Parts: sequence; structure tokens; C-alpha cells
Amino acid sequence: MARLYIFLFILAILGGIGYGAYYIYNDTMQRMAVLRDNNAKLEVAVKAKDVTIKSLQENMEKQIKLTKDLNTKLSIAEENNKKISNLLAKTDIVKNSLADPAGQEKRINEQVNKLFDGINTATSAK
Repeated sequence: MARLYIFLFILAILGGIGYGAYYIYNDTMQRMAVLRDNNAKLEVAVKAKDVTIKSLQENMEKQIKLTKDLNTKLSIAEENNKKISNLLAKTDIVKNSLADPAGQEKRINEQVNKLFDGINTATSAK
């Protein structure tokens, strides 16, 4: 009878070890499945992040180029504006208009046309 109890005791210990091993194996497999899923999600997120960063860099380069173009056109327009303001500062419009109204009108119209041409040149798309 003692042998039977020892045999049952050993059988219970071996059964407990077997069940423990089975539980650990299933738990490990479930964790590996979760980790595999998380890894796949992270890979997708990294790819999306890389695409977004590349797009942002391209947009930034485009904005820098457009800003440089606008600054160039702005400086051209400012130079034209300075020329016109200097011309107007040197010219007494009232005195010249009284002396030669038709000639003064023609000169003013020519300068206004140059001004608008400068504005069109600075703001038109190439």
C-alpha cells in the first residue's frame, strides 16, 4: 500500500510538472503571437512615418524655393518702387503740368505703365 501511495504521489508530481510545462508553453506561444502582431503594427507605423517625413522634407524644399523666388521678385519690385519715388521726388508735377499738360500726362502714363509692368513681372508665374 505504501508503494501505491508513493506511486500516486510521484504520478501527481509528474502530472503537476507536465501541466506546468503545458501552461508555460501555451502562455509563451500566446505572448509570441501578441509580440508578432505588435511587430507587424510597428513596421507599418514606421513605414508610414518614413513616408510622411519624406513628404514633409519635399514640401519644405519646395517652400524654400518658392520663398527665394518671391524674395527675388520682391526686391525687383522694391527697386522699381524706389526708382519711381525718386523720379517723383525730383519732379514738380504741378509746375510741369501747368507748363505742358499733354507732355506731363504722357510721361506720367509711361511711368505708371512701367510700374504695372514691374508688378506683373514680379507677380506672374514663370
